[in-house]
Amino acid sequence: MSRTVDLFLDSDQPLELVALQLSELTSAQLSASPDRARFVLQEEGVTAYLSEHDFLDDDDLPLSEFPYVLSARVREPGDIDHSPEARYLRRLNARWREQTGLPSLLVIDLERPDAPEFATGAPGPTAAPGPVPASAGLPTTAPAGMPQPPAPAASHGTAE
Repeated sequence: MSRTVDLFLDSDQPLELVALQLSELTSAQLSASPDRARFVLQEEGVTAYLSEHDFLDDDDLPLSEFPYVLSARVREPGDIDHSPEARYLRRLNARWREQTGLPSLLVIDLERPDAPEFATGAPGPTAAPGPVPASAGLPTTAPAGMPQPPAPAASHGTAE
């Protein structure tokens, strides 16, 4: 079973420029894969992959409205909400919204029918939905004038 934290990002810029924006928001330089189809972010012990995605909307999660996703596989057992990956992507989510003024959607433990970049040798990864506690001190709404993210409700994961 692969547990992930996914930060869906809105931007009308190409993938390479979104990677550059994320580099400016962090102290990490994102590295491009040889085909430049995805970028790798490594910081604070977290590894995350930025790419375009083809997720379909899932109940109340409008994933198709966000062309990019930054995904991190949670490596340690325990509560995914308190994992280094969830904490890191929560902070980055807040910075993205504040600095770019663009919407984003943080999803905890999204079910992935086929995710080769997160393959661990186990059969197809799945995720069990669960409650997501409120992010301490982080904004839960988009900046003024931006569309508000949907309420967290999903059968295949939870969103913040």
